[in-house]
Amino acid sequence: MEALPRLSARAARSALAFVLALQGVAAAQDALHLEAVLGGDPPARTTHGVAWWRSSALKSSNAGDEVVLRAGEWIEAPIALPYARASAALHAGFDLEIEGVGVLRAELRDAEGVCDAVEIALDADGSRHRTPHAAPRSPRPRVQLRLELRSGEIALRRIGLAVAWPAVDEAALRALVERELAFLGVALEGARDADGAQATSFFTRRIDPASGAAVDRVAAGHHPYFDALLLLHEHSPQPWIETRVRAQLVDLLRHGWNARTGLPQLWDGERDLALADRALDPRGALAFAMSCARSLELSPPERSALLQRFARAARTLRAAQAPDGTWPAVLVPGSGQPAAEAPQIRALRTARLVAELERACGAEPNAEAALACLASLELEWHWPGTPERPDPGFDDAFGLLGADAAALARLTGAAPFARFFREAAARYEELWLRSREAGGSNAPDQVRAMLLLLDDASDEEARARRARLALWSFRDLARTTQLADGRFADVTAVHFEPRLHLPVGDLQGVPFHLVRLGARLLQEHTLGEFAHAELRAILAQALLALEPRRGRAGFGNGAAGFADGGRLFQALAELRVSLR
Repeated sequence: MEALPRLSARAARSALAFVLALQGVAAAQDALHLEAVLGGDPPARTTHGVAWWRSSALKSSNAGDEVVLRAGEWIEAPIALPYARASAALHAGFDLEIEGVGVLRAELRDAEGVCDAVEIALDADGSRHRTPHAAPRSPRPRVQLRLELRSGEIALRRIGLAVAWPAVDEAALRALVERELAFLGVALEGARDADGAQATSFFTRRIDPASGAAVDRVAAGHHPYFDALLLLHEHSPQPWIETRVRAQLVDLLRHGWNARTGLPQLWDGERDLALADRALDPRGALAFAMSCARSLELSPPERSALLQRFARAARTLRAAQAPDGTWPAVLVPGSGQPAAEAPQIRALRTARLVAELERACGAEPNAEAALACLASLELEWHWPGTPERPDPGFDDAFGLLGADAAALARLTGAAPFARFFREAAARYEELWLRSREAGGSNAPDQVRAMLLLLDDASDEEARARRARLALWSFRDLARTTQLADGRFADVTAVHFEPRLHLPVGDLQGVPFHLVRLGARLLQEHTLGEFAHAELRAILAQALLALEPRRGRAGFGNGAAGFADGGRLFQALAELRVSLR
């Protein structure tokens, strides 16, 4: 082994910066140099260990702004690299801000186990050396950085890795998004109902978006693809989009809407049969129809017919409210009867839907009925979650129940809904920050809760604070959900590693939530242009990583619209709208 490089460690807690060059690759002219401050940004520590690092059983408390390592102790963390230029990304090195005496081993290991390491000696002789160090020979996009103290005791105050990401301007990202939208759109259109005597605009098959081959057949109803088309149409009206959206609305009214109850129902495309006895959550189809009423130029007879459907659905839903105030979230469309008791996180879902339908019909929402539903919930409700285990409190309880409460506060103007939501927002903003510091689980569907807090920001200070926290979470999501082959998947990370096939609703094949969060943050002016450049660079790599895959459908809980590329199309539509 070569002689160990020596660095000086000053007394009185003064730190030395040591730059370890990883690879002698010249920086590309179009490279965007992002420095991922490993261990949290800003750095955060807990008394239980080191945030966002796996570690040995550290003897020190590691409270405050430094990490203390003694002989034999180690920390390690994953690093996400750009898919297209993994081998050129590590040219700039990482910075270790160190104080102490000892021998530190720095190791980089790629997904295939290829490892490069260097040992750094720290003493008090006042000398400083730059140590050349090659990255793993053919690094895969995801690598692990491990720091192990062989002898002595040191304090690490800052550990940063400089990674060169290909810079992407707004026009280039827009072109990439539009290409992916076109690709997925063609594939999804191949899932249209063409099986029975009556062809409809419903999607009756789940498909492999790359080949167009049918994966299986499903009972059809409203599909998120049409929500995305409507969003694109609102942003930039196009005749073909309006034609497709109108066709979906017509088929919903003709086949996907129960004439007796006014509730949405599924359609069997093979038998050309409405499934009036199949239980269904009515919100998706009704919300789409209400959006059409707001966004499309409807004739007076068309609008009148639509409003009559809304009024009938509202009457059926109001009749389903129980005497104790509770409201079912899933009903049988043929009878309007509850199919099952609503879980608590969806307790306000139907109350919100009824208020929205009443508002769409031009009436004031019935606050009394909605408040009775809230009262039945508050008797035994508490907002769950801890920094170490933020979910299902953060992602589900706040992300779903909190969203319904916020909407009801706007729709009814009733103070109890606003109070209920404000208490939750204050609790979960704090838990969001603390869970990052504690290195808690990182679930993609936490994004809906983050978006809710971003949308709720009441002033510029709160908006800037939450936007910065969301940017840190976007970075966390990128590096914990990148798989070994470089793809960004929609998977829950446990102990900083992506875990496939957990019994949760992850969209495991596609970066749905990463794209959604990035799209929202690109609209945050408080972040500044460099942060926007960082977001564009990572989003572009997430889309480029889809290129060599045979399919882009994703696989998760098997729900229609989840496994056929429809949700990725929806996220891409949001991203396209956020790009000017």
